[in-house]
Amino acid sequence: MKGYETTSEVFADVAAALDKQIALPGNLYQPVEGFAIYVPDTNALLANLSLETWRFPDSPKFTIVLTPTVLAELDQLKVNHRVEQVRAKAEGLITRIKGYRARGRLTDGVPLVSKVSTLLALAYEPNVAETLPWLDPANNDDRILASFVEVMRRFTRSPVLLVTRDVNLQNKAEFARLPFVEPPT
Repeated sequence: MKGYETTSEVFADVAAALDKQIALPGNLYQPVEGFAIYVPDTNALLANLSLETWRFPDSPKFTIVLTPTVLAELDQLKVNHRVEQVRAKAEGLITRIKGYRARGRLTDGVPLVSKVSTLLALAYEPNVAETLPWLDPANNDDRILASFVEVMRRFTRSPVLLVTRDVNLQNKAEFARLPFVEPPT
């Protein structure tokens, strides 16, 4: 053990040790600069099926993340929705998403537009119990919010935004102080 002659020496060593500890979490992740992560809900995707045309004014380069709940909702809509137009949109979007597999593994991310956008499908289900205590795992909007929180945890160095035009989901996101934007038109 090192002997100290003054309190200034003790404080200097403590400050140096704290600086080392504070730097450790920053070394856990590779810094990602210059791109944002957008997590759309089903409504946002159906509002604009052409993911290649999506642009966000503050994000010249971005990734769109598809969550398991949203993909499951699309599957349900293509079969069970009472309106034929919605069924057709869901089927068309599913066909597009399947087509992106020709560019690579969706779970690794595939380019939508070179040097602009990427599409990434996450394969893990959200753990609702470890996000916000008031979320109901049986409610798809709540599952989407829980997935959104998981994406925020995974991409700690990137801005992550929920994309929705669903007023109920927007209200829940606002209540939880989670950032959201409207889908591009």
